[in-house]
Amino acid sequence: MWLEKSHMQKNNTHYDERQLLVRAQASQISCYAVILINTFYAIFFYGITKDIVSPQIVVLTTAFIGIGVDVVYCILKDAYVQVGQNIKKWVGLMLIVIAANIFSAGINYRQGIQENGFVTGFFINIIVTVLFSIILISMIVKKQIDKNGDEYEES
Repeated sequence: MWLEKSHMQKNNTHYDERQLLVRAQASQISCYAVILINTFYAIFFYGITKDIVSPQIVVLTTAFIGIGVDVVYCILKDAYVQVGQNIKKWVGLMLIVIAANIFSAGINYRQGIQENGFVTGFFINIIVTVLFSIILISMIVKKQIDKNGDEYEES
């Protein structure tokens, strides 16, 4: 934490007030999404799917959906990266995480999604790959939207 704080002060990167408000809204929306999904699952699907799909898979998937909602909302509202921060580092990190998880999933594919009612490393690798791919796509889409908006303003 100390290294990150000193790095932020050195490079003059920070979240502005608008970004902090958007991040708070994103957390609130993602929390509501997780509660809604869990409630919907518990009321309508738990009884008929508990023998097919482990409840642990549903809980983990719901948590990852909540994270995805939070991050994508922040990306689309320009509150994901700090003011003055280079986004290329984040894109590189996303690509490394995606590649590492695809490689690891390839090694663990024989495990299947669950074993004895517990999720396996293969499932975690797949869900992390999907989440980071969605985040990366969101960053690319946002960059394209901003680029098209800038071209529209200039003409």
